[in-house]
Amino acid sequence: RSIGGPNTDILHQSDANRITSFKRWSRAEEVIIVVSLNNTAFSNGYVIEKDALAIPGGLWKEVFNSDAAIYGGWNVGNQSAILASSPGRFNVVVPAAGFLVFVKQ
Repeated sequence: RSIGGPNTDILHQSDANRITSFKRWSRAEEVIIVVSLNNTAFSNGYVIEKDALAIPGGLWKEVFNSDAAIYGGWNVGNQSAILASSPGRFNVVVPAAGFLVFVKQ
């Protein structure tokens, strides 16, 4: 699977917001991982921007949220939704001090 493969691209890094995101991929799958070390959630969304090759337009399903209630969290996130990205831009709700995993559909 792509999460264990050798291909990695850092999509975004912000010291001020304490957010980083990266993409892992294989021939069969693309995954975007968003990590927040911020003590405040981005409940209204956080925009990750990079070139259109790095973030292609398409649909991404949230497959993991470390802030889900099942893990003792507050359920701040995208509720396992399928979100659309436009070329070079992906907007997601990010929990405080948590991480999210999205798989390209």
